[in-house]
Amino acid sequence: MATVSIIIPVLNEADNLPLLFDNINRLNPNPQQVIVVDGGSNDDSIDIIQSFINELILDNNRKIDWQMTESKAGRALQMNTGAALATGEVLLNLLV
Repeated sequence: MATVSIIIPVLNEADNLPLLFDNINRLNPNPQQVIVVDGGSNDDSIDIIQSFINELILDNNRKIDWQMTESKAGRALQMNTGAALATGEVLLNLLV
């Protein structure tokens, strides 16, 4: 089975992130990697992302490589930033 890296460009998505992370964490089979790329949010998105990732890494019995990075705003720029970090054989760009 091919390994999958999920790349998620976000910008001011604080309200949507809890459900998003919950849904990703329920995937079966789970992805190899999830990369969240923030485009300069001015809401609580970065804090929420970091909090969720820290929580999921501590309890990561699913072995998903969770990452967060930042780039300039723009979905294409954010997806390319995530793609540069991706290690999976298949890249899935997930738009929120």
